[in-house]
Amino acid sequence: MPFFLPDSPTEPTIVDALMQRIATLEADNLRLRAAVIQRDSALAFARADRQALAESLPGLPRRVELARHVDVLAERVQSLLRERPRRDAASAPRQRPRLEAAP
Repeated sequence: MPFFLPDSPTEPTIVDALMQRIATLEADNLRLRAAVIQRDSALAFARADRQALAESLPGLPRRVELARHVDVLAERVQSLLRERPRRDAASAPRQRPRLEAAP
């Protein structure tokens, strides 16, 4: 297959377009790698801060667990309080309307 040169030296070729696309993709790759490094660094710092806090406050993990349990129980109490009027209404004896006798 013969190699053809472009008619004009300023005319873009397929190779030029591919080189431009490669440069764009490499720039995107570098930007995304930087974003991953930034995210991972922030996560590592947050984990280190949390670990330092947990070590500085004895019993913190247990207190966090108890606080979550209290939240679950409070939600359950609220649910039961919302259900109570419906249950009371359903269990109340139903009275039939009395028909009055005609005089």
